[in-house]
Amino acid sequence: MSGPLPSTRRVAASATLLLTLSLAAGPAAVAEQLPESEQGRTPAPGDELESSQALALDAAQYSRDMGVTQQQAQRVLESQAEAVAAIDRIATTVGDRFDGAWLETTTAVRGHVRIRGNPSDTQAKVAAGDASITIHWTNRALMPELREHAEATSAALARDPDVAGIAIDEARAEIVIWVDESRVPRTRWDAAGPVPEGASEPGATGLARARLALAEAGVPARIAWVQGASQQGQRGGVSRTGCTVGFSIYWTSSGNRGVSSAAHCGASAGDRNQLYSLTWNGTPTYQLRWVSQQYDQSGDIEVLTMASHTPQPNFFGQSAVTPTATTGTGTAYQGQYLCHRGKTSGYNCATVVSTAYAPTGNACPVSSCAAVFVILQGINALCQGGDSGGPWFIGGSAYGIHLGHS
Repeated sequence: MSGPLPSTRRVAASATLLLTLSLAAGPAAVAEQLPESEQGRTPAPGDELESSQALALDAAQYSRDMGVTQQQAQRVLESQAEAVAAIDRIATTVGDRFDGAWLETTTAVRGHVRIRGNPSDTQAKVAAGDASITIHWTNRALMPELREHAEATSAALARDPDVAGIAIDEARAEIVIWVDESRVPRTRWDAAGPVPEGASEPGATGLARARLALAEAGVPARIAWVQGASQQGQRGGVSRTGCTVGFSIYWTSSGNRGVSSAAHCGASAGDRNQLYSLTWNGTPTYQLRWVSQQYDQSGDIEVLTMASHTPQPNFFGQSAVTPTATTGTGTAYQGQYLCHRGKTSGYNCATVVSTAYAPTGNACPVSSCAAVFVILQGINALCQGGDSGGPWFIGGSAYGIHLGHS
């Protein structure tokens, strides 16, 4: 994205993250209320949280966010892991017939999967195993159609200051236009109602024309509001110049080790001004060396090596003082609860709203973003300037890096 923005607004925050499925290590650390003397201390060798300990801390955060008991929160996150694993198995089994998935949470988590094909096909049911999964059958390539309309809408509204981004709601199979409530009051629009009169007139707003184009194409669409939308765009979870380090990574072909972060943070070939620290909120001191990056309409990630240290397979996630052992990577699904650490905001968690989000404004260094990013919301979520590049995770599983905030 374009760069960190200094915001301290605590609202029902939204945050975008890029999925990084090739990572070999894990995400960021937790911002608990620790004594100042303990915040950000360098851990002793071999000092790390196991996956079960990390998940228990995530459950404690879920308990605070959702107002449930620790035992109820633990059950939700355990059932979420079971549902996600089942969805992954189904996606692998049915291949390109997989047409989206989402999670529904009550006292436990139920997974939903949409598949193109015949209900008599038993492959998906076998892959689901004993997990709580509902399969929805369709004869259309629904997600590719919606993605095409989402990206066209994003391109049309790419420089509209009223619009934060375009997303796909997989559960409702509709386009969602995220609008800045401070610029477009809720009273002006009916979220899912008819297109306003005059939408086809020359003086109509870009938002009105986009609603009309979707309606004429027969695409379900609604408006959702965010408050104060902002567009921007050793181990994981540590501080670096201007941003946060995401995950430790490993090149299997060469055996080299490095770290990931956000490409918009400013490093480039030959840049010797990018530094890192050994703690999640420390002053960057040691030199980072740029290796490569993807910074375009569908990616904002860079790979760096550390001049003075070997990256470890753990990250500052649920604890500010004890890193979490990385257990693998995961694919995010709508409705999933994930957590994050950034050097400014510390540790907090949120729920995935869409896995097909195209942020507008100057979020991508091209005319418009592809609908491949993930957007999350949470009552207590807080993401601020400097958090970019930091890890998103649950337990010891790495899910992505932070790219923006609002």
